[in-house]
Amino acid sequence: MLILLEPLSEAAFAPFGTLIRHVKGTAIADASSAFVHDPAARQPVMEWVHLTEKVSLPLEIGRLEHHPFSAQTFLPHSGSPFIVVVCPPLADGTPDLADVRAFEVPGTLGVTFHACVWHRSLAPLAAPSAFVMAMMRTGRGDDTEFHDLASPVVIDGAHKTVPSDEPKDAVRRTKIVSESALPRH
Repeated sequence: MLILLEPLSEAAFAPFGTLIRHVKGTAIADASSAFVHDPAARQPVMEWVHLTEKVSLPLEIGRLEHHPFSAQTFLPHSGSPFIVVVCPPLADGTPDLADVRAFEVPGTLGVTFHACVWHRSLAPLAAPSAFVMAMMRTGRGDDTEFHDLASPVVIDGAHKTVPSDEPKDAVRRTKIVSESALPRH
């Protein structure tokens, strides 16, 4: 399945989480959404993630992860853009691949994934890249679940555009293209 990378907006990302940004004239950006959690998750975790490799487009994804007990926040430290790939869960808890979305995030914004939102691990567009990750954990080893995809999702770098008659932050559906349209390298 091929989907197109979308420009990021708060409205488009809202079903999956929140954006963390500095508001002009303020010194502090509220990232407390990182600690929204199920009562079972009692251990606050903050890690500094250093990635030495960047991703390139098209980006093939074969595995997604989610965190059933806590939101998860990433704050870029290096200022480099990155890609987030997200989708909601189905009623049985597995990823709803009919609603998978991919967004390019400027390196000046942080993101918080809601608990149970399926997502790809970090995908920096420049290397090295560093992020601060924050979430809550249960301490039982059940904080991260993985789902291997039966067939990969491929993210294409061509941005979707919002027609001029729609609001700038209008929610747009990800275009799903048949596998025959996949680029051949």
